[in-house]
Amino acid sequence: MMSTRAALTAALWTMVVATQAVASEQSKLLYSRGLVEVHAENDAKALELFDAAVEADPSDVVARYYRGVARGRQGDLEGAIADFEAALARRSGFPRASLELGAALLRVERFPEAAERFAEARVDPELEAKATLFEGIARLRLGDLDAARELFEQARADEGQRQAVTFYEGVAAYQNGRMIEARGLLERVVAFGDGPMAVEAQALLDQMEPPAPALDLRASAGFQYDSNVLLAPSDGEVLDDLLVSDEGDGSAIFA
Repeated sequence: MMSTRAALTAALWTMVVATQAVASEQSKLLYSRGLVEVHAENDAKALELFDAAVEADPSDVVARYYRGVARGRQGDLEGAIADFEAALARRSGFPRASLELGAALLRVERFPEAAERFAEARVDPELEAKATLFEGIARLRLGDLDAARELFEQARADEGQRQAVTFYEGVAAYQNGRMIEARGLLERVVAFGDGPMAVEAQALLDQMEPPAPALDLRASAGFQYDSNVLLAPSDGEVLDDLLVSDEGDGSAIFA
């Protein structure tokens, strides 16, 4: 027969489980409503609903994730980082949260941590191209130009990212002192058309020194020789009058 203490413990545990279930359902309902507001571009209202969802169930990983996204869109990067880290602490295999966390860390210039999070996100095939590009940007900011260039090359496979990839390849070439290559890449970005990347590329091109004009360099060398043999009588007085030494001579010519 169960003791009174054991029965009380079992009852309390049942209540806790039931409360958590109710909290999770309430949290799910609230963040679902928050997503509706996100799609309606009511970011402030969406954040209120995500706040309520986390309050209803602080352990709800999805609620934490969505609140992190909303905080990031509102400019609260530290709050976003806290939410993404909380979500990943409960679910390590959450590539989308790793990607969003990496993006927030990149914006606050915590580049080593950002690179690690992007590497985690690359395991998801749907996120691989974007995460690869972002990791390349983080490596570029760290000054690891070879690693950045390799990552940009991999990210180029995604056609939708080619303008961004070309832009950052140009920046990497510029920082590495390869000015001719940098200019060519940035000019290609401008040729893609209008947009923020084209504007940034043109601004960087304007800062670069114009290429040096082409030079046409020619040279020649030769040797001249004169035997000083005259088709005339070899009388000494004649030679003296003509200022002829009667000795061969030569000279080298450079032009």
